Amino acid sequence: MNLARVLVLATVVFSTWSLPAGAFLPGGEIELTLEVLYPGPGGRNRVACSRTQSIAGHAVLHWSIAWDAASFEDDRASRFTPGAADCEKKADGQAEAPEGSEVGSGQLSVGGSLSATVRRQMQDERVLEVTSDMFVPRVATDEAGSDGPEPVSEAHHSRTLNFAQGASTYIPIALCPLPVGTDCADPSGYLRLTARERLPEERLVFGKIHFAGLGENAQLSLDGFELTRPAAGRDWTLDLVEPGIHRVELQDHNGASIQRLVRVEPGRTTVAAFQSSGESVAGFALEPLGENDQGYLEYRRPKDQAIVIRIPEGEFLMGNSEAERSPKEHRVWLSEFLIDKTGVTWGQYKQFASETGTPMPAHETYWTITDRQPVVYVTWEESRAYCQWAGARLPTEAEREKAARGTDGRLYAWGNEEPSPERAVFRVSWGYGHPAEVDSHPLGASPYGALHMGGNLWEWCEDWYEKDYYDASPFENPTGPPAGTAHVVRGGSWDSRPAVLNASVRSWGHRGYRDGDFGFRCAMSIPD
Repeated sequence: MNLARVLVLATVVFSTWSLPAGAFLPGGEIELTLEVLYPGPGGRNRVACSRTQSIAGHAVLHWSIAWDAASFEDDRASRFTPGAADCEKKADGQAEAPEGSEVGSGQLSVGGSLSATVRRQMQDERVLEVTSDMFVPRVATDEAGSDGPEPVSEAHHSRTLNFAQGASTYIPIALCPLPVGTDCADPSGYLRLTARERLPEERLVFGKIHFAGLGENAQLSLDGFELTRPAAGRDWTLDLVEPGIHRVELQDHNGASIQRLVRVEPGRTTVAAFQSSGESVAGFALEPLGENDQGYLEYRRPKDQAIVIRIPEGEFLMGNSEAERSPKEHRVWLSEFLIDKTGVTWGQYKQFASETGTPMPAHETYWTITDRQPVVYVTWEESRAYCQWAGARLPTEAEREKAARGTDGRLYAWGNEEPSPERAVFRVSWGYGHPAEVDSHPLGASPYGALHMGGNLWEWCEDWYEKDYYDASPFENPTGPPAGTAHVVRGGSWDSRPAVLNASVRSWGHRGYRDGDFGFRCAMSIPD
């Protein structure tokens, strides 16, 4: 093949307009990057072209890619050369990119369009809904009298991208000329779409560092510059810190020096702790505590001092057709497992943040926080990272329901009685509320002794959420669908109506979602 004859030309045209005020919550624009990928040597994808566009409300993107028809050989991986020409955005007023038609003598093209719309999901979460149309050329088999490739529209591809933390998706495309009535043997190429949130400049400037465990006469420095604390004390927060990696150093009155590297993110607080947190304990090294009031064994997890309860193996009834959204009743068998007695607290999360350099949750609460209150405003990924750090994992949806309701088919964690303020924290009336400390409300304990399994906070589960998953759920140790766009949350919260505290009610949140009524607890598998 004459590589010099290969032509890669891609054009992307964007037309944008804003949605009406209030159609989505305030925030930065969404940065959407479209890339056309084709197979290269060694099975690695190459980027034929790319284009990035900021979207405030809605945008329509047209794209096309062209090649020299005479350059094609049987080796599809050789169709395009590395270092091919970059995309060139069409000038204003020019025609839209061709959709599967000829772009020049001896050339063929594949093209399509994307419709991208910003949508509101739940409270402060936004997602990008993308619908793709693709046009593939059909090459006439009789060359005499042929008018060239015929553009044929392919099926729609719909995607939903959550961009609170960034998201990507791949859409297969056919980068080959096709005889009329035939199809490509394989997709041969992909569109890669990547969405990220672009915050306004004033929200991107500073973060905070919270110093914990300082001595009375300890001296602090940041990136080699000495800091002056306003008053002596063991804790202090430094505001207006530029995002990025920083080196902090503490020097005590004896001259001993302790250094930490911390990552500061915009609008978030990173904890730098200087007291020893003890040795890390991995695996199944748990401290036995004996039986609890319900007769089940409890242990202490040394890493974060969490108390965990041993849940015996066996079958239970999952789902309740009378609960909200009518989750289908079905029998499930679970292996023995351990689950935290309470939700993870602010105090525990601060230890995790200080040891790993993870920033504290991005939002501040309007209520006073204590170390025994459950941590909130954590995403699914942050919750999962904490559990892994502690030597645990997030519970599956089935484990969460069994730990909440046991094996007697009860409606709520405490039994069949309606929710009451003595048993749970929920929305008794309209107005401001907040979660209670994790070891409160013992009257609402589950059959195994777990607290706040109904109310206080929605809690993340490991499973992807799918509305009809129970129709195909396996009988033994179900773990949810293999993929999805959101994860299961269970339990209801301090802001939920009483009916939502039913132990079978399911809800969901996207991976990047964070709110003041979302938290988590961990679980552990028991080795064979």
